[in-house]
Amino acid sequence: MAKIRSEAERFRRLLDYGYFAPELPPCFSARGFGAKGASLLKQIRQLPKIKGRPAYQRFVSEKATFYYPRFNNTDRLHSVINPISHLFTSALIAKHYSALQAVEHQSNYSLSESIFDWGGQRALRRPVFARRDEFTSQLSPRFEYTVTTDVRAFYHSVYTGSIPWAVHGKTTDTTSRPTLFGNQLGLLVRNAQGGQTTGLPVGPDTSRILAEVVASRIDKTIDDALAMKKGDASRFVDDFTFGCNSIEEGHRIIAEVRRAAAEFELDIGKEKTSIEPTNHLAYVGWQDFMRAHLPPRKPDKASFERFFYIVHDMSKRHGNLNVEKFAMSSCRTAFVQSNDWDFLQDHIVSSYRKNTTLVDTLVEAFLLRHDARGDLNLAALSDFIASRLPMLGAHQRTGEILWLLYLACRLNIKIKAEALTKCLRMPNPMLAILVTHAENEGLIDGAIDTSYWKSYANADGLRSNMFLYGYEAAKSQWTDDRYGENDQFYRLFLNEQLSFFDMTNERRDLSQVLTERERENRLSRLILARTAHNEFTSDPENELDVSDFDDIEIRHVDPDIY
Repeated sequence: MAKIRSEAERFRRLLDYGYFAPELPPCFSARGFGAKGASLLKQIRQLPKIKGRPAYQRFVSEKATFYYPRFNNTDRLHSVINPISHLFTSALIAKHYSALQAVEHQSNYSLSESIFDWGGQRALRRPVFARRDEFTSQLSPRFEYTVTTDVRAFYHSVYTGSIPWAVHGKTTDTTSRPTLFGNQLGLLVRNAQGGQTTGLPVGPDTSRILAEVVASRIDKTIDDALAMKKGDASRFVDDFTFGCNSIEEGHRIIAEVRRAAAEFELDIGKEKTSIEPTNHLAYVGWQDFMRAHLPPRKPDKASFERFFYIVHDMSKRHGNLNVEKFAMSSCRTAFVQSNDWDFLQDHIVSSYRKNTTLVDTLVEAFLLRHDARGDLNLAALSDFIASRLPMLGAHQRTGEILWLLYLACRLNIKIKAEALTKCLRMPNPMLAILVTHAENEGLIDGAIDTSYWKSYANADGLRSNMFLYGYEAAKSQWTDDRYGENDQFYRLFLNEQLSFFDMTNERRDLSQVLTERERENRLSRLILARTAHNEFTSDPENELDVSDFDDIEIRHVDPDIY
């Protein structure tokens, strides 16, 4: 029987593993936040009230942002909110998690439920994309048409005032009851973004839970109008898929989705709305096909050339699928064990230039190879980074810049000062922290001017979008740190010796990476198996029990036999 998790355990998990967006390099880490969370909550709650309200409810700060590449799309804007807001949002969600789950369970459509992950690198399980593909493939034999649509710019468009509506229902009087936890959540989300009333910050796992609650209310509103059978409709995060048997029925479905979204001041996206005949097969076996063609253990150059040819061919055949990302992520062992590294290093760099979503995969592959073999062509990597950074800086592609700077710092590669020229006035605290770290470690070749960033190392900076740099600068004494000690909130974090930057964090060898990968794959298969619809064999009452996945024992993976 699965272990019942406590409020305190969920709270610590959200603090330790749900603060930073997974798209950031692992040097940005909140490990240790959970152990200090209860103490910090108590101390902040004891601060004097401000205008009759608890001090933390008056704490307003801008959020930090960065752009991360998306496949076949524009870069996505991700956020890092201040730790005070995350602390109290996590506490509220942990305390009222059962009530939030009750709202989620009202949805008959969701394929992206909030599932805590107690052994991985995140507080919540990432949604399993294969569930969406599997669902779509099972609609084709049963319906003449499929209807697809989405909520346009979902996270960035959620009205914070709709959070209490979603949590408590629109029939509840939320306006005159500020102590309702839904109202408190809305206030915390708003204050974490400089007081703006639109948008959920993309990054913290707390936002994923709140987004799923809002979306589940939309699902319920749609289902009340359409009364579709279980298994005839689905939602994956903000993407809806329905089965129907006529164009007219399809238009009615789209109208009901739009009406339901409008109740939460949202709208559907025209670009992703369509009614298509089901006279085609949806192929879901491409990942298994790619696995069958992975290079063997201790591969030679020819086996890689064959594999890359297949990857290239599959990418052309399935232009809407990120085949390269999956293929490269599945090649960790082969990359480490190959005796033809120079060829592979060049190919991986070239692949990233063509498909920028590979940036984190490139960094991981290079670090694993360096730790195992120590034979990277560092001179070539230095030239690559030096040539890449100016272009990335000119286009504000901050996510890629962060990963390449992290790689350089991990490998002790000196960064040419002129390559950073376009980066030094970016209001990005993570970038400022990495460059300052590199400068302190003697990894900048030449002189740089960081006065722009240092202008945020003060009391005002701790409330700006540069708060993370301001805090780390005070903690590490990069500047005069008295402003940190004088801040009634951040001095408590400083007293607890909390840091959100650790260049030594997540240094894992190949065996550890493969073990985690095995765990992820097994959990994904379990979730997919438990939720796949089959009108002949499945029990419609057999719903997903998220606690079934709380404690999964995974074997240790030896790369020599993997």
